[in-house]
Amino acid sequence: MYAIRSYYASGVGAAGDSIRFTDLNGDRRADYLKVNSDSSVQAWLNGGPDPRETNGGHVDWLWAPQGTIASGVGAAGDSIRFTDLNGDRRADYLKVNSDSSVQAWLNGGPNPRETNGDDSDWLWAPQGTIASGVGVDGTRIQFADLTNDGRADYLDINPRNGATQAWVNYG
Repeated sequence: MYAIRSYYASGVGAAGDSIRFTDLNGDRRADYLKVNSDSSVQAWLNGGPDPRETNGGHVDWLWAPQGTIASGVGAAGDSIRFTDLNGDRRADYLKVNSDSSVQAWLNGGPNPRETNGDDSDWLWAPQGTIASGVGVDGTRIQFADLTNDGRADYLDINPRNGATQAWVNYG
């Protein structure tokens, strides 16, 4: 069931394939991310529906700009994924390589120290290679919590028939 159509996000002038929705701060609401071609990321935290406004019967949403939350890892933006690896409800930063191997950085939340003149930087703890790959193209790799334990599992989805192999994330 759907209720009122909402203008969830009006856009930031970027191509749709550079936009991701994921929960960065663990409040169970999807936040708005723009992943740049150099793998750096800007974010807007989801403040929920704006109780003060309706736009012709449509609900507008509140967004809190965070600035650049990740400076990038020198990779193409389309190789970047976000998913919760450790069950803390905050999406972590992943780089999926063309050989299906994966490097990860755990989300430590907003940086309490000012490092570049504003407080928009987030802390990302490098984990190194968390998956060595399964011998397929990296574009086939997706992540989802199949076991309901709060941690995303590694999935290889066959583009021809949708057959899916899964590797469970045991932490």
